[in-house]
Amino acid sequence: MKHFYITKSAEETQEIAKKLAVELISGDIVLLYGELGAGKTCFVKGMAQGLKIDPEKVTSPTFIILHEYMGKLSFYHFDFYRMKSMEEIENIGFFDYIEASGITVIEWPEKVVDYIKKERYEINFKIREDGKREITIEDWRF
Repeated sequence: MKHFYITKSAEETQEIAKKLAVELISGDIVLLYGELGAGKTCFVKGMAQGLKIDPEKVTSPTFIILHEYMGKLSFYHFDFYRMKSMEEIENIGFFDYIEASGITVIEWPEKVVDYIKKERYEINFKIREDGKREITIEDWRF
């Protein structure tokens, strides 16, 4: 199933994410695609809200690679922008996380997509010329 949205503010982006988050179940994986500044981390803040996690605690894990949050479910937020090899990704225990209970969200998933189960959400972000965001959510769980 595919859903398409256009948002004009961070609040609208977060509201879409919050609605998605309440539908997530333990073991779900969410892949976030899009250029820098397209709204991926903003979306994650909205997901956190939907999982009863303070969105103010959510930051981009670009330099840290992983943030773990506890809410309604465990929430693992990866950012692979700076990862150079699959070996680096394996060394941080990535595969243990995606097989654990909880929700796994991955920014810049291009490096690992071939190793992730097909049952997942894929979300694409695009910045339009007018500054609005196009968000496409594809649910591959069924």
